[in-house]
Amino acid sequence: MSRNDSEAAGRDDVDPGLPAEGSASDAASDGGRSSDGGASSDRSPSAEGSANGAIPEAETQTELEAFWTRARNVAGIAPLEAVLGQDDAASLRPPAFAFGDSPEMSDRLAKLVLDGEKSATSAWLASYEAEGIDIPEVGDLSIMCDGADRPLALLRTTDVRKIPFADVGPEIARAEGEGTLDEWKAEHRDFFARECAALGIEFDPEGDVVVEFVEVLYRRDGA
Repeated sequence: MSRNDSEAAGRDDVDPGLPAEGSASDAASDGGRSSDGGASSDRSPSAEGSANGAIPEAETQTELEAFWTRARNVAGIAPLEAVLGQDDAASLRPPAFAFGDSPEMSDRLAKLVLDGEKSATSAWLASYEAEGIDIPEVGDLSIMCDGADRPLALLRTTDVRKIPFADVGPEIARAEGEGTLDEWKAEHRDFFARECAALGIEFDPEGDVVVEFVEVLYRRDGA
């Protein structure tokens, strides 16, 4: 899954002026949130940071702020400055993230999203629980970055499903752009196991995954 969040804002920091969407299929799938040249894993619930989990530096933060200003104007998201003031409104910038656990994976999965091949991403439920992070909700916004922490697109969550790993079906693998169901499961089993090991928790193949479907509201390249 893993969507490595890059920034300090949590999912609560969403512009309340944005209407929530109905369910679709948060497509920013993980593991393949295929990808990625092959299937791959997704975005990690822990977020905020670069594809390597580092906190963005000042210039990255500045670039994210500029991206957010452009994105919300183009996407028609009502600015909050008039109500909260510029400083408070800036704090409401959505969290930024990069897919996977390496810059190469981040680039590969992000390209799948931009090419319209990936509309969902998956995360290990126990990872959210271990880190005390809320699972995504419909209407949440996030900024997808590449492997160098450059913002690429503003995403909105359209659907969230909690599914036992064993029950994930071919439609999820297709939404994640990861090839066949067998390929998706093999790639994600490895990815989730690595993620659990990094968090110091046991990987249980009978556990649940959080599948998040997303839509692209704005992309930096204007396509």
